[in-house]
Amino acid sequence: MDRINKIFPGLRESYSFFALLFFCMIFIIFKISILNTPFFYDEAWVYAPAIREMAKDGISLLPNALSDSYSRGHPLLFFTAGAIWVKLFGGSFISMHSFALTIAIGFVIALFYVVKNIFDSTVALIAASITLVQPIFVAQSIFVLPEIFLSLWTILALYHFVRGNRYWYFLFATCMVLTKESGTIVIVSILLYQAICLFANKIIWKSLKLFLQDSMFAFLPIFSFLIFLGIQHYQRGYYFFPEHISLLNFNWNDFQYRLQFCYNYTFELQGRIFFTWSFLIAFALFYKPIPKFIRFFIAIGLMMCVRIFFKHGILSDWQVNLFIGLFAAVFYYFMHIKYANEGKYSNKMLASIFIIGILYLIFCAVNVFTNRYLFLFIPLMIVYFSYYVKESLRYFAFLPYVWGTLLMSVILYGIFFHYKDNGLGDDSPNYVQGVKLEKNIIGYLEQQNLQKDTIDCAFTVNAALKNKDMGYLSGASFTHIVGKIYMKPKYVVYTNVDYDSLWEKGSDTLAHFHIIKKFEYGAANGKIFERNF
Repeated sequence: MDRINKIFPGLRESYSFFALLFFCMIFIIFKISILNTPFFYDEAWVYAPAIREMAKDGISLLPNALSDSYSRGHPLLFFTAGAIWVKLFGGSFISMHSFALTIAIGFVIALFYVVKNIFDSTVALIAASITLVQPIFVAQSIFVLPEIFLSLWTILALYHFVRGNRYWYFLFATCMVLTKESGTIVIVSILLYQAICLFANKIIWKSLKLFLQDSMFAFLPIFSFLIFLGIQHYQRGYYFFPEHISLLNFNWNDFQYRLQFCYNYTFELQGRIFFTWSFLIAFALFYKPIPKFIRFFIAIGLMMCVRIFFKHGILSDWQVNLFIGLFAAVFYYFMHIKYANEGKYSNKMLASIFIIGILYLIFCAVNVFTNRYLFLFIPLMIVYFSYYVKESLRYFAFLPYVWGTLLMSVILYGIFFHYKDNGLGDDSPNYVQGVKLEKNIIGYLEQQNLQKDTIDCAFTVNAALKNKDMGYLSGASFTHIVGKIYMKPKYVVYTNVDYDSLWEKGSDTLAHFHIIKKFEYGAANGKIFERNF
């Protein structure tokens, strides 16, 4: 591989970029057929209607540009960008989903550009291609939601921090924190990285002065976020949305449970377990820059941390925290200090990603949470693992490309042939099945002229029956929708799309009700019950 690169230095980069463009074209063609799909979950009741409202009433970054029910206290850059798009191209389903798809493809290309310039085009192609087929990305790529938008600014801000381009970093990091509050975790991680670099070397006045200057500049984008919070407090009377603050959970047992889920989702679910294990095996066996004994120590230590933290051992809580904290420090020392990559930019990127991973997963574990929030770290994790796998296999000719191709194939196989195991939420490509199922259910309710009957249903159907703009209704909205079965509805609608259904999933029985209609579409199924009189 190295010999080929020396003989044809530009061939690999051209091949990699055009290969990625080819993959992106296939991806776009695949998504075109569902651009006209009705809105779903959070895009349906918050983001899409909020963007339409802002486009209608006036585009602004100020907190009071949207009502509380739409903004939820978040910064408004994503809403503003969407409103500008709607002004230019209209607010149809096709237009707004094209807005999301444009951001998604832009993110993949930006990821390739960043990784190519920090590492090389092989790592860039592998990381961007594997990201492209992640089920969470396949689903989110046409959702009118801010997670990929946030990830775009994150990867660009991180790139310019690594390269030392202060003004570009300030621009992209500001966009990042004005998209969503979680962007501040990236900046905190950067500050922590700079502090570790300071203490990892002999501290002299020159290094301390440089540290203070770099830290102040790295922190600057947060001032724009603080200004937003100040204006929000002035206009609305709060800094953060009270409902979200009430959902923060610092209970230790709950924290462990959520962190375990965050770990499982990030590193194992949706086919990522093959990625994680291939990293561990390739690194332990073949990564030559680190002595073999230390490589095995690191690989075994990582597995022990997972086992110990998630209560498979007998250590007390403080012993667990001490063990994991010490191992994290040892891991960082061996990987990013003693045996750090010789490239100035590459080690800076890898070390920053490691710190972001720890802090961001902790943040998700205590914050109000939904699966898609984890997307921000997943591409960074893919970059981290791709680099080490590629470097571990670099002496085996084209094996890195073979590995990347096999991994993509396994993930795609899971998407298309094991779709029933992938869920029906907004982090799964299967959500389209849930949309079509609920559209059929609502069509049946309309045919039966039940618009004025009392109907109990869970979140997604509830919102779709009330709001014609979501795309499910062909006629008037339903006027007597309730969310509590004790309110004695005449009809109850159940689907396995909603996680908050009111009885055990799959049950055909409900006290005082009988089934009048069943529905099924792929992995999605639903039932309509009528009260017995």
